[in-house]
Order: sequence, then C-alpha cells, then structure tokens
Amino acid sequence: MESTPTNRLAGSLLDRRWLHFAIELVLVVVGILIALAIDGWSEDQEARRSEQAYLELLARDLGQIESQLQQQIDFETSMANTAVAAYDMIQNNDPVEHGGQIGKMLVAVSIRRTLFLDSAAYTDLISTGNLGLIRDRDLRDRITRYFSDVERRELIVEKNNRVFVDETFLAFLFDHGVSYHLWKDSPVGATISYESINHAFSPAMRDPMDKVLLLPKDAPEWARVKQLLSWRTMVAVIDKDQVVSILASTVELRKDLEAHLAR
Repeated sequence: MESTPTNRLAGSLLDRRWLHFAIELVLVVVGILIALAIDGWSEDQEARRSEQAYLELLARDLGQIESQLQQQIDFETSMANTAVAAYDMIQNNDPVEHGGQIGKMLVAVSIRRTLFLDSAAYTDLISTGNLGLIRDRDLRDRITRYFSDVERRELIVEKNNRVFVDETFLAFLFDHGVSYHLWKDSPVGATISYESINHAFSPAMRDPMDKVLLLPKDAPEWARVKQLLSWRTMVAVIDKDQVVSILASTVELRKDLEAHLAR
C-alpha cells in the first residue's frame, strides 16, 4: 500500500490509541493489584488482631481454670482427710460413743464434686473453625493437646466418683438407713443457708441415731464401712493426683501464652 500523508496520520493515531489503551489497561491492573494487596493486608491485620484477642481470652480462661483446680484439690484433700479420720475413729474407739460424729463424717465423704473445666475461647475457636488463626503451629498443637488431656482426666474423675462414691459408698449409706446428719459446716450447709435447713428439719431429724451407728464395734457392718472408707480415701487421692497434673499443665500453658503475647 502506498504510504501517503493520510495513511501515515491514520497509523500514527491508531498507534496512539493502542498505546493509550495499553496504558489504561496497565493502570486498571495495577489498581486492582493495589486494591487486592490492601484487602489482603487488611485481612491479615484483622486476623492478627483476632489471634491476639483469642490468645488473651485463652490466658484469662486458663487463670480461671487454675482457680477451679485449686478448689478441687482442696475438696479432694478434705475428703481424704475426713475418710481417714472416720476410719481411725471407728477402728480405735467405740463407734456407739461417737455415733453422731461418725454419721456426720460418713455423710461428708458421700459428697463428690464434679470436675468440669470450660474455656469459652477454646470452644469458640473450635466451633468457628478459627483455630488456624493461631500462627504458631507448636503453640496451636499444645493448646489442642491440653484440652484433650483435660477432657480425658475429667472422664477419669467422673467415672471414679460415679462408681465408687455414687453407686457404692452413697448406696451403702442409703441401704443401711444412714440419715443426713445436719451440721453447720456440712457440704450442703456450705451452699444453702444453714438456718433455713435447720428450721425445716425437726429436732429428731437434726440429731438422728440410725441403727447402724448404734451397732457394737464387732458388728460386720462396721467392717464394711471401714472398707468403703478406705476406697473413698483412695478415690480422693487418685482424683487429686489427676487434678494436680492438670494444674501443672495449665500453669505452664498459661505462662507460655503470656510470654507469646508479650513478644
């Protein structure tokens, strides 16, 4: 085709149009990439803030769990000490002379405490699928293993309490007609107004003298009571060991979380 001024002008304009189009296309692509980068940065910042919040809440929950565990340790220690004291009183004294006190001890050690340790932050992490927000894989795995171990030990304590306290010790007291012996520092009296209970109980109910508590020292029922008290002591000791183990791992994990947050 013959090159004429008109053709050259048209070609020049066409080249300019393509150049303009290319520049606009590049600007659009760059704009999109910048927007995506900003969105990605914003999402990453939001994820980091969420991670921070979750770890702070987990540390808070672990502190509360420590308090619950210490209360459980104190409870199990009290159960073991009371069971041993009742055993020794039956073994070394005339049970009839101490029937009222023995009755109170038997009722005391028939009580058990359910171990239930809950973290709202961990529950939320699992239910929402946000566990992956914790970037430190080792820390994330440790948190998961901790709560799995807690759940396993809770089941151990619950089974011990159900089999040896509810179904064995408490059942024996019911079957042998041991009444609820009321006293101010009793497990129930500690949670409900003692005055209200005392008002509701008749004088005879406040100081019952059950048949088993009036039996002579050589009666076979006392041998069975002592056997059950030894089991009750062992259950309290085993449960306490489980709780002490959980407490140690709780303190360790909480301190690691706090150190991670302080970085």
